[in-house]
Amino acid sequence: MGWAGALSGTTNPAVLTLDADATVVANFLLDTTAPQISNVNAVATETSATVSWQTDELSMGLVEYGLTAAYEIGSVVSSTLATAHSVTLPGLSEGTDYHYRVTGQDSFGNSGSTADAIFTTGTSGGTGGTGGTAGSGGTGGSAGSGGTVSGPFVSDDFHTGT
Repeated sequence: MGWAGALSGTTNPAVLTLDADATVVANFLLDTTAPQISNVNAVATETSATVSWQTDELSMGLVEYGLTAAYEIGSVVSSTLATAHSVTLPGLSEGTDYHYRVTGQDSFGNSGSTADAIFTTGTSGGTGGTGGTAGSGGTGGSAGSGGTVSGPFVSDDFHTGT
């Protein structure tokens, strides 16, 4: 006795007829929980950033990003089912704050997102900036007169967008 095929629909329990004399009733546990996203980290250079994160179950993911929490620049997808993810955001401008949000989606279509976060790209330095010596003064630092600030800069703290 054997059965081959794929189930479709949402009936639970499902009744499978193997042949005229045998019927099986199967109860399936449905995954209705979104992947939990953790250990989000953004490492920015002058013109790109790499965002990495982990999920508690196999999932795909994406990072939306932009100059505002509307994420108007777009998104980069991590399309492999995995629990460790990383994407690179290319073509960024030096010394600029970028908003980003990570979304994970499992194979059942359950998805969850992080809160808005911000990273700042590095600068190649020069004269500009006020206060402090090179590399001092917050995320990414600010260059004092004649100073140089260089990346990469790491941000794993989340700033709530307003």
